[in-house]
Amino acid sequence: MITKIEIGIKPEFPDVEGQSILARLNDFEITSVSRVRSFEIYYMMGELSSEEIEKICRALLIDRITQNYAVNEPLHAAQGDAWEIEITYNAGVMDPVEESAMKGIRDLGITTVERIKTARKYHIEGELTEEQKKIIAEKILMNKLIQHALQPGEKIFSQSPPYHFQKKIVELLNASDEELMRLSREGQLFLNLVEMKKIQQYFRDLGRNPTDVELETLAQTWSEHCVH
Repeated sequence: MITKIEIGIKPEFPDVEGQSILARLNDFEITSVSRVRSFEIYYMMGELSSEEIEKICRALLIDRITQNYAVNEPLHAAQGDAWEIEITYNAGVMDPVEESAMKGIRDLGITTVERIKTARKYHIEGELTEEQKKIIAEKILMNKLIQHALQPGEKIFSQSPPYHFQKKIVELLNASDEELMRLSREGQLFLNLVEMKKIQQYFRDLGRNPTDVELETLAQTWSEHCVH
């Protein structure tokens, strides 16, 4: 059994996230939107009584002063020209909110929840073209590398694709300067030529080519973020 819990800001309080998205629409010259509402979504797999659901919501998920919630129905139904889109993480991507919510539910003494999936729903009021909807979804609401828009009929709790390890050796020892920069660019290493040549010489001294994991490790540890 899957329970859907939808959480939103009460009408008398400002929806800060919705207002922020509305302001960002101006950057893309989208001026037809009059209002944006944002909602937190929790999907829970497991047998839950109505009392347990209320306990989870009121004790764990919501701020009872500023938020309302609805179970297995929309908190606010879309009307007129309103467009709704729900964004969630791709299968296999870790969401720390899911982990902390599961721990909180266990701490409440509820043990029947098997899995949790979170999402964000947006209720956008105004006339929009399909192209504008695409811009809003891909440029403002989600990170396409790790998230996607839920589609009608999509399984919420899909299985992650099976992983099969493959060792990848990168041909680095005899690479030209152009090839070194191509490897840096295509591998998203963000290393300059001097750095790539240093790595090349290191592995020449070892007498072997590196694996992709070794190159990625060097790129990460040499990044500006790690240096700081």
